[in-house]
Amino acid sequence: MQVGKMSTKRTHRGTRGHGRKYNRSGRKFIFNPTHDAVAFSGALEEARQSNPHGCCVSPQSPQDLRDAKMFLTQDKKTGFAILPDGDIVGVFNGNATKRGAVNAIMSQAVSEGGDRLDCYGIALATMYARNGFVPVARVPFAEEYVDKTPFNEFLLKERPDVFVMKYASGSVTMPDADTFATLPTMEYDDAMRYRDLQLNTR
Repeated sequence: MQVGKMSTKRTHRGTRGHGRKYNRSGRKFIFNPTHDAVAFSGALEEARQSNPHGCCVSPQSPQDLRDAKMFLTQDKKTGFAILPDGDIVGVFNGNATKRGAVNAIMSQAVSEGGDRLDCYGIALATMYARNGFVPVARVPFAEEYVDKTPFNEFLLKERPDVFVMKYASGSVTMPDADTFATLPTMEYDDAMRYRDLQLNTR
């Protein structure tokens, strides 16, 4: 899943002010905190099943979300969660009529303490990079961990790598295709530890 090469001279200065302004003026996405893990998990799964790329988002069971901060729009079609360690998970937008969800989600997620995430493919990683996240490692696509079902058709066909990212406050240089290609390659658990070590020692 490739995107066009982007200039490394472009920078982004984070999401904190920009995202709040977007929400205030556009009013497209207003996220409310929820403690209902069952409702969040169900809303996420409904969005996953209705989107041909839904397989790129990992399901989150109520047990997975037990200690997470969870946020949903009033219609429960868009949301995200933050685990206690700052990992942003369960990012979804099931409302096809509203665009710009990633920008709005990342703005609020960062303000709520989210500072790390991982995602499939360069396209998603680029969206997160525009919101202040820096790729630090790459996990090669591992077909053996993907169920051979029609739901996972996109993953099995495109075979996107997983990009592991951390939030960087301040100026961020936008990565290009070469940056993604030359990231250190690791197994998933090693990549998580590598990223978390960088965040915990900053």
